[in-house]
Amino acid sequence: MLRLQLGKRIVRNAFSVVVIRGFCSSGPCRKDWMANNDILLNATAAMKRNKEKVQRGSLDSAHTNGSFRQVNMNQRSNHNKKPLKKPRSIVIKWSTGSDRAKEAANSTVSSIFKMNFEGTVQRINSETNKVEETNIREFVKGINLDEVGLSIVDVSQINENTSIPLVKLVEARVALKRYSDEMAKQKEKELIEMGVIKKSTKSSEPDKVESTVKRLKISWEIKPDDLCKQKAHEIVTQLKKGFKVFVYIDSKNSSGSRNWLDCFENSIPQEIKLSKKEHEQRSFVVDKISEIVEEYSIQPNLDGTLGDKMIIKLAPKTLTGEKMDKKTLKEHKKKERQEKLQKRIEKKNQRGTGL
Repeated sequence: MLRLQLGKRIVRNAFSVVVIRGFCSSGPCRKDWMANNDILLNATAAMKRNKEKVQRGSLDSAHTNGSFRQVNMNQRSNHNKKPLKKPRSIVIKWSTGSDRAKEAANSTVSSIFKMNFEGTVQRINSETNKVEETNIREFVKGINLDEVGLSIVDVSQINENTSIPLVKLVEARVALKRYSDEMAKQKEKELIEMGVIKKSTKSSEPDKVESTVKRLKISWEIKPDDLCKQKAHEIVTQLKKGFKVFVYIDSKNSSGSRNWLDCFENSIPQEIKLSKKEHEQRSFVVDKISEIVEEYSIQPNLDGTLGDKMIIKLAPKTLTGEKMDKKTLKEHKKKERQEKLQKRIEKKNQRGTGL
């Protein structure tokens, strides 16, 4: 009698079971079949466990490698970052001056180190009258805060983060007043931001008086042609309009700064020795300005010296000896325009005749 024998074969890669039918001529094979079945189940379970372990191991490895890479990137990023420079603690021991004067000087020094951390400044050499670079530590050596103070009169921008200020010595009272005004403005700004006070929009009386004064700057080194044409035109035009004109004359280096007026009025007088050529040039400038304005201004008021700086204060002449009314002034301007037009016509006719 033939019996059907079931054989089972395991394909490892596909995890599939192939059932093979055959004939067995021997005795019953039930026990063999059950044994084979147990082996198959155990092998399948073992392979499943191995697969899960492999998958879990790959995930852990990926996570570990990712974390390791992230740590390395963070370490590399931190390594590449340059350490921030701590602000230097600047201490200048002042042996002179009141507490308020020391506060004002320290405030200026702090502003300088904010502009550049090395404390580089510019100064005007009183002997050569040229701008030179130095360090604020050297600049303040030996100064007496009872007599003088520090003032930043101009700033030269070097790059985005660095600038070099032009520093001058001013009278102690001027430095104290400027410091007090700065503190008052800062306090007012804080109160406005807090809503305690409102910003004032009214113009003061001194501002109205200042609006009637026109200020012009001229250097001692100005060329005669520029003085007789451009500057002469500016001065005469303002005098004709009825404005007072203040002409500020100083060296070329001082007059070129943005805060030239502040520098002019508050700097300490420094008389320098002039050569014969320089003396002649400066005398020519003063005499020429007086000659230009003779017809349009009353007697000029000169304040200063040829060896340092000078202000020439000019006031317009009134045409009738008294203040002109609007109608008279309008007629006068109309007459001037007619005279100019007539001169142009005459010049044009002369050119036509010459041709």
